[in-house]
Amino acid sequence: MLFKLSMARPNTHRPNGSLAINSSTGSASQYQTPRGLLTQAAKNVSSFHFKRALRLYKSALSQLDHLQPSEENRRLIVEALQSSAFLLLDEGKLKEAKENFQRAVQLSPDEGYEKYMYLAQISGGSEAVDLYRRGIEIINRSLDASMDHRYHCEKMTDDVDSSTKDKLKRALSNAYCAISELYTTDLCDEPEAESSCREAIQKATEADESNPQAWFSAANMLTIKAQNDEARRALEKCFSLYWPQVEQVVSLLRSRENGNGDVAGHDEEVEELDLEEISGMPYEAHIQMVKMMIELDMFERAAEILEVMLEEDDEHAEALYLLTVVGKKLWINSDPDHLRYYAEVTRELCANNGDYETVGEMEELLATLPQNEGDGDPEISSSGEDEEEVMDAV
Repeated sequence: MLFKLSMARPNTHRPNGSLAINSSTGSASQYQTPRGLLTQAAKNVSSFHFKRALRLYKSALSQLDHLQPSEENRRLIVEALQSSAFLLLDEGKLKEAKENFQRAVQLSPDEGYEKYMYLAQISGGSEAVDLYRRGIEIINRSLDASMDHRYHCEKMTDDVDSSTKDKLKRALSNAYCAISELYTTDLCDEPEAESSCREAIQKATEADESNPQAWFSAANMLTIKAQNDEARRALEKCFSLYWPQVEQVVSLLRSRENGNGDVAGHDEEVEELDLEEISGMPYEAHIQMVKMMIELDMFERAAEILEVMLEEDDEHAEALYLLTVVGKKLWINSDPDHLRYYAEVTRELCANNGDYETVGEMEELLATLPQNEGDGDPEISSSGEDEEEVMDAV
């Protein structure tokens, strides 16, 4: 699935470098209560000790299963099931994760939309649609409750209420995006596929008009239906919602590389470019977006996205290859050295990866380009001037 759901889950991105380990957190037997085990498990997740956290969650579940049923114990079981399922997903243990989510649904069918969304992602077809819709029902109830609570509780701050509502609206929009994608893939042969897809996209944009994913999904459906003008407008809308922030991050990172770390006072806040974090769409969704743009003759925009994608991952073979596809439309006459650079980098990377078919394609492309009069690739010359020209083209 090429979407990102807005929901709470542990941050399992491990930072560089080793972390100090407190040996006292390693033994589940030191914590006698399920709540204590869950607290320690959460601390281990925060410290990126995921296997230890899983053991603690399992120990908590084992204890809870032997206790008398109560509302408190039910909530603790659901917490342990969901938290451990998130970790199991990250380990690729889909079957175990699905079992935990399913048990959480049985114990708490009317609370917490997240488990339905994750279950849907690891399911498929009409089952996934049903799961998304059950999650959507819970989100809508939560939105209604939020409005009622604000009306009756004058002390509730606008900031807290707005933040909660925005997260729910984004989750609602993303759920409809996921449904629309199912009707263009798994369920594309269903009689109601087109109407259901259009309805889901309309609801996605209505739920959160500022969600780039909603407009990306709209562009995908419109491209499939060959409604090219409408598809271009949807892609431009998607692009406009987050690309200015991407450009700002890229500018700050480049300023740092050039020794201007205090530019705009943001140097310490920006560590790296993360397209998914900024846009809410995975890196691979940007590859799909570029392919749509190529199909729709949006070559300049496609090149802009691809060159920034290489800021995040400069060895992404498909992004490099697509730049040569775009480059043949944009640079083969006006800037052949620019195209040559990407063709040579693609050739080298694909040779290292054993993709000799693409190597041959790059050789053919290079043979059509005029001979480079310089001593090497302009982007990697010793002066660095040409490299700056290439990066300024992003």
